[in-house]
Amino acid sequence: MRMRLLNAMCLGVAMGVAGAQADAAALYQETFDNTTDQAPITNLDGWNWAVNDGAGSNTGNRQFGLLSSNAGVGGDPGFAYNFSGVGTRAILAWYDDAVFSQSDVTALSAFIGHSNAGNETRFAVRIETIDGPEWFVTTAFGTNNVGAATNFASGAIEFSVPFTTDGAQWRALAFDGLVGDASSGFDLFNGAQSGMVDDLPAGDITAVGVYSYTQNNSVTRLDNFTVVPEPASLTLLTLGGLAMLTRRRG
Repeated sequence: MRMRLLNAMCLGVAMGVAGAQADAAALYQETFDNTTDQAPITNLDGWNWAVNDGAGSNTGNRQFGLLSSNAGVGGDPGFAYNFSGVGTRAILAWYDDAVFSQSDVTALSAFIGHSNAGNETRFAVRIETIDGPEWFVTTAFGTNNVGAATNFASGAIEFSVPFTTDGAQWRALAFDGLVGDASSGFDLFNGAQSGMVDDLPAGDITAVGVYSYTQNNSVTRLDNFTVVPEPASLTLLTLGGLAMLTRRRG
């Protein structure tokens, strides 16, 4: 598996002289490395999925939360995908082991490349409020039709949404947080959406992921999912990495 980076900048600084890559500047990143086609996304530490109609079984014509062995961004093997089968569906895939302060996050980003121009990718977060966990999905969404999976490596584009607590940029998602068949599902929506009147509630972000709207017999695809840090947080991560490096050299 390619590296998932909760304190990635520390690692990036430790590698610095050797040349850390830009994606090291992340609070978290998942690159979905996979060499076995149709491996469940749950093979990755902390990743889960659910579908809006609550019928989460993976069958030949309903493929949810899977990993492809086709080349992803940069030509490395593997990316995440969902195939709707008959009908239109929303699929939620999320990393369940996050703990971020809202003030530490600048943006959410991922590379997307779908098989249908009408398919959409939004970002999702779970916030641990005083009343318990609550889910929210961005009103902003990305579309990018690349056709076949073999076109993804060259045709995927980066979709990024600035993180803000402004409720107008979010829609509340009534979701039980359960995985696969255990979930009762959630709302299906696509296209322009009205945001909330209230801002996001206070509390840590405890899950991050994507909400994918997938049309009849088409596929949504995802790679290099990244939580981008707020600049002050990035500075602290950098200083932490330098301190680690100094101690090791000493």
